[in-house]
Amino acid sequence: MKTHKSGETGEEKHILRVAAYCRVSADDYNQGGASVNLVAMSYKNRINANQNWKYAGTYVDEIYLGIDSGQYLSFQKLMEDALNGKVDLIFIKTAKYLKGCIEWVEKLQNHDPPIGIYCELDDFDYFISS
Repeated sequence: MKTHKSGETGEEKHILRVAAYCRVSADDYNQGGASVNLVAMSYKNRINANQNWKYAGTYVDEIYLGIDSGQYLSFQKLMEDALNGKVDLIFIKTAKYLKGCIEWVEKLQNHDPPIGIYCELDDFDYFISS
């Protein structure tokens, strides 16, 4: 996590590296990906609008009917990047994305420092501190 000192007060601010995670149906993706690009741009803009956040990328998975959560390759890459110190906070649409991913959530919670998850629709974050 990067820190910098405020010029006026001299206090340190923590800048969180925030990555967005999106899921889109394969039908939407195959029809030109416009909705994916709009969602990704929206998330990037929201992240960049927060002075305490630094954009760390967008990870996108296509959803197929009946796919197992273990096959979400971008989600797995995001989790690996977070656990390797590249991401401090994960920005997702809803906590439903975490269903079936308890082992990953536990790894994020137990990481030092813990990695947070912000759920847009649920309007809360899972920023677990030890």
